[in-house]
Parts: sequence; structure tokens; C-alpha cells
Amino acid sequence: MVCSNKCLPGTELYYFNEQISLCMVYCGNGIIAINKNSCSSSNQCINGTQWSDSEKKCKIQQAFCSVPDIYVQLCPNCSLVTNPTDCQNSCQVQQYYDYKSQKCMFYCFKGVIAQDQASCQSSNLCIDGFTSSDQGKCDPIKKDENNNQGGQANPNNNQGGQVNPNNNQGGQVNPKNNQDGQVNSNNNQSTSKYEQNSLIVNIMISLIAVLIIIILAASFFVLRKFKTFQKVYETINNLESRQKIHIDKINNQQLEIDSLKITINTNNQLQNNQFEIYLNQNGEDQALQGENDSQKTLKQLENDIILQQQYSKQNYQENPLLQEQVNQQNTQFKYDSQTGVFA
Repeated sequence: MVCSNKCLPGTELYYFNEQISLCMVYCGNGIIAINKNSCSSSNQCINGTQWSDSEKKCKIQQAFCSVPDIYVQLCPNCSLVTNPTDCQNSCQVQQYYDYKSQKCMFYCFKGVIAQDQASCQSSNLCIDGFTSSDQGKCDPIKKDENNNQGGQANPNNNQGGQVNPNNNQGGQVNPKNNQDGQVNSNNNQSTSKYEQNSLIVNIMISLIAVLIIIILAASFFVLRKFKTFQKVYETINNLESRQKIHIDKINNQQLEIDSLKITINTNNQLQNNQFEIYLNQNGEDQALQGENDSQKTLKQLENDIILQQQYSKQNYQENPLLQEQVNQQNTQFKYDSQTGVFA
């Protein structure tokens, strides 16, 4: 069993009264009191027990309690009230909390209350909002009722068993008691307004909590989207960086290609120039060789002519026919020895 005593330890035994949320001194035999000095006069009992006026002690409560009639309502501690808001009291089983006197009374029947059970037959006291009638019972107070039922009270005469409006003797109810029902009704209205206000506050708190949850969820969603966008942005930057590096490589390769083209063109031009030089030089060599060959041929011809002349001269003198042929040839080819050209 878990100890639910909220009281601090001390020199006395303390009991936590849940009905009034107060630590009280435990006197013994189930009796509790505000302090040790009031133990002898206290009639308050711990939970599960009830005060017995006849035995002047706390007795164990019955396991079941029920509402005796429709005039009153049952509290969790088996006490009786007209207004459930009055359940926060120290009344015991079959006791009614009287709002007018603000104390616990014994509930008899049909709205009748008394100081104790023995006084029920002679009591004409009623619960809140009711008034005593001729039939020995309590009836609801009418709003337009200005005087008490069961014998009208004369404000100027107290004879004949009638009661002065300012006096509660003789078992009659003071007309001022008519206001108690209205006070009780106002109390119920105040309680209803309080419950409505509490409901509105609870609804507002729930709406604020839902709004906070929605804001947090939206913030989380936006944060995730922002992170996703940031990743996409970083990916795009990386791609742009790689693309720029690739473009720089292509530009460098293009520069190298252009440089190679220039080098190749330069080499081709040099080769062409060298070939032209070679051709020119070869042409000059061929021309020089041709000239040398021509000179050799001419020299040979000159020698042949000289030999022919010498031979022809000799033959000419010896053979007249040969002389005639030589003359014909000389007429066809005339050689100028100064210019070295055949005419």
C-alpha cells in the first residue's frame, strides 16, 4: 500500500484530510481535529468512518450509500447537499450541509432537517430553497411568495403562536429565508458561469496547443525544405565548378592546338622555303651543269671540226669528191670561233 500522507512529520500524528486538503491531528479511534486541544470536542472522522452522535465516536461507514429522495444530491463522502459545490465540507453520512447556518444537520426526509435523528419528528427546518408546510413537510419556495406558509406572520403582532418576521422561534421560518433560494440560485448561476469560463479557457488552451503544434510542424517542414534547397544549391555550384574546370581544360587544349597549328604552319613554310631554295639551287646546278656540258660539247665540236678540217684538207687535196662534200657542209654550218656559236 502506497502512503499518500502529504503531511510533514512532527511530534504529533497527522492525518491529511482530502476533503478540505488540510493536515489535521489524529486523536485516536478515527477522530481527527484541527489541533490537539480540540480532540475532546471534535466530531470529524477519517475517511471510511462516520461520527455517531449516540456513541460519541467514529464508526466504520457502510460500504454503500444512496440518496434518500429527490430533494437532495449525494456527495462522494455520502453527505447530502442541495448544490454539488457544497460537497467540500466535513459532513458525514446522512448529514446535510445547511447553507444558511453553514453547518452539518441530520437529514430526516422530504427536505426536512434537524439537529439530530431524534429531533426529526418535531423539526420544521427545511433544506435550502424550501419552506415548511402545514403537512409537516417542506415545499419549494415560490418566487412571488412574500410570507411563510403554515400560518401567516403579522409584522405588528406576535400573539396566537404567530412569529415576528425578525424572529425564528416557534419553529416558523423567517421571511428572510425566502432569499436563500435566490442566493442558492445565484450561486448555481455563478458556478455555471465559472464552468463555462473554465470550458472556454480549456478550449483556448487546446487551440493554442494545436496552433503551437502546427507552427512547429510547419517550421520543421520549412527547415527540411530549406536543407533540401541548400543541398540542391550546393550540387548546382559543384556542377558549375566542374563545368568551369572542364571548359578551362577545353580552352587550354584549344590554345595548345592553335599553338601546334602555328608551329606546323611555320614548319611547313620553312619546308616550302627550303624546298624552293633547293629547287633554285638545283636549277642553278642543272643550268651550270648544262652550261658545262654545252661547253664540253662545243669544245668537242671544235676539236672535231679542227680534226675534220685537217683530215678534210688532206683528203681534199687527195680526193676532189670529198672536197665538194666538205664545201657543202661548210655552207650549212658556219662556226664563229669568236662567239663559239654555229651560224
